[in-house]
Amino acid sequence: MESDCGTSATGPCGKNPICGLNFLRALQPLLFGLAVTLIALGLLDHLREPRPSLIWLFDVIFIALVQPMALTANKPSPTGCLLFISTPICVAILLPFFGYTVAPILLGAVFAAHSAVFDAAAEQKRPFLWAGYLASAVFPLWFHWPNQQRCMLVLAGVGVVTALQGAWFFVRYLQKKQPLNPPKVVWSEGEDRALIRSIHWMFGRIEHTQILSTDLNQRIQERYKLEIDSLHRLGFSDGFHDAEGVSLLQALNPFLAIVLFLMWRTKEVMAFWPRLQISNCHPILLAPGHDPFAFAYMSALGTSLYTSFEDKTLLVTKNYGDDDRTPPGVVVKHCKGASVVSIWESHQNSVSQFREEGKKVVCDTSYRAFVEMSYRETAPW
Repeated sequence: MESDCGTSATGPCGKNPICGLNFLRALQPLLFGLAVTLIALGLLDHLREPRPSLIWLFDVIFIALVQPMALTANKPSPTGCLLFISTPICVAILLPFFGYTVAPILLGAVFAAHSAVFDAAAEQKRPFLWAGYLASAVFPLWFHWPNQQRCMLVLAGVGVVTALQGAWFFVRYLQKKQPLNPPKVVWSEGEDRALIRSIHWMFGRIEHTQILSTDLNQRIQERYKLEIDSLHRLGFSDGFHDAEGVSLLQALNPFLAIVLFLMWRTKEVMAFWPRLQISNCHPILLAPGHDPFAFAYMSALGTSLYTSFEDKTLLVTKNYGDDDRTPPGVVVKHCKGASVVSIWESHQNSVSQFREEGKKVVCDTSYRAFVEMSYRETAPW
């Protein structure tokens, strides 16, 4: 399989997809559609029967926790910025006319027109989207409701259509059939830093625990048997097993719940361990030699190799990854699609280059040393 090895200052911010900005960009249309649907249904419910409603509370929680992060992850092009601003302006202009019969049709036409313009500017085709917007404008006419309520139903339909399109896009992204177009506006380091900090603030700390359960260790060995055998042939020795856990309270976060579900679908080893935490579990192997200088970490995404230096530099080599920014002092080398043998050779070469520059390797192979490396790789800065 063809590999793509290269060192970059913008490596992935972590091993799990919760820190992948590309993951958030792929998920953004689905989240945006759900947010629009919830808002429209909340307004419709209030118009039909003004009373306190729990759907408003869910709207606030969903939008406050999830949508801002997904929107900031998807840095729009100038055309996207213009359409993002002009769409609510057009809707605001139509507000005084919501009492007229033609208002629902005009409202759906605005979203359909903006979708068509955006597709033309981005040189892509999404006929389902603007056709669905037009259908959302016609469908409410069958209901003998006041026009304001019909307009809210149009907005709900727009949200549903957007969410369906976003779900299709997200599934294809997970199947690696729909690559993400790189954003035309380059993020500054400060913007990346703010996003990473917001992710850590919202999700909380990922707790690492060394696994001592024989049954759980056996499950991990069976899940990663092929990867472990490949590393054994290279001389790696068994180290320990690591559980990365979140509390049940953290798992109530809707975005984190989606991530945990995707981990389960990719056959990560999941367990309620320890202390009723939801954990995904991985094997950690040690590099060959009398003075091992690398850890090998395996997950459903691929294999990662870690080496730390006395000057606090951390070298990470992976056979997967995206183009997100990493904390200072963390150097990530991507060998996308490469075999374990290839990334081990690449990692050894990189370590040799650092040694020639005068850097000294830290040969601490304790579990605590690995946990410190993991936290350094994913730390907010």
